[in-house]
Amino acid sequence: MHERLKRIPAFLIDLILAFGPVIMAVILPDIRRTAVSGMLLAAGTALLILRDRIFKGASPGKRLFGLRVYRRKTLEPAKPGLCGVRNLFVFFLPVELAVLLSTGETLGDRAAGTIVLSEKSLEQLRKDRERGTIGENKLKRNHIALIAAVMLLEMAAFAGLVQLGLQSKKSTEEYAVAYAYLLESESWQKLNAEESEIRLNRYHLSTYHSFTSKETTKTAQIGFLVKGGDFLQKGVSFLVVCRWEDGVWTVAEFYTTADG
Repeated sequence: MHERLKRIPAFLIDLILAFGPVIMAVILPDIRRTAVSGMLLAAGTALLILRDRIFKGASPGKRLFGLRVYRRKTLEPAKPGLCGVRNLFVFFLPVELAVLLSTGETLGDRAAGTIVLSEKSLEQLRKDRERGTIGENKLKRNHIALIAAVMLLEMAAFAGLVQLGLQSKKSTEEYAVAYAYLLESESWQKLNAEESEIRLNRYHLSTYHSFTSKETTKTAQIGFLVKGGDFLQKGVSFLVVCRWEDGVWTVAEFYTTADG
């Protein structure tokens, strides 16, 4: 199998291993939004970035396919620092995959000056360099255009996911409490605006569990932005802080830029 084809399944295996703890932290209800959840997220992120560094240049996926990370100039095994740098670009996953499919390398490889090879390809590359028959694998214009297009799509997809996540919060009980409080507030009444001009632009839920009293407290920060009509240019912001205690959501704090 060609090196480029080997790298793709090796990369996917590493992603599965790294995202395992992350998925557990997000999906399992017993550990979601607890200290264990944070530890799992940290473990998954660390494994994603340090996977080559921890396993001496050959992550589990690479080791399975007989691959290893080397320094491009010397063809010596890459040091831990370079392995960490190259893996930082994994957060631009679609771009990394696009460049890998186009050139056989990733942006991380180019930034860190590394190359991923099997033992057989390593020996062949050394011989080619000695004969002076190997050149640089440069990015072509069509590759650059592809990278730019993928980056734009990634940004658009991320923005869409954020908005989709916010919209899903409108069905929650805490949102209903915050929204009703906003409409009844004196600050809103003074604006003389329409409800259609209200946009949900922030939602943050935090949970605190007391091991001594065995009680759980939740706090939701829900932000609204009024834009339209007289507020088209700047907008007016509202922040409603709701607290869940004894099975009931109540408004604890209320802030707005309308009175400023």
